Amino acid sequence: MKVRKTPFVQEVLFCKGERNMMVADNYVVWREGDGDPLDGLYDAKIIERVRASTYPFSG
Repeated sequence: MKVRKTPFVQEVLFCKGERNMMVADNYVVWREGDGDPLDGLYDAKIIERVRASTYPFSG
């Protein structure tokens, strides 16, 4: 698997175990057998942008 350096991800961790997986900025973005890891990296960035764009409201 090749993962190129992406400017929008600060930290990527590769974990080996029962199921190999990749964690980017505290999100599990890929597990062995789940498809393309780059798709997971983009999903993590989208989640962070949505989280940053929503303002906390209290009832």
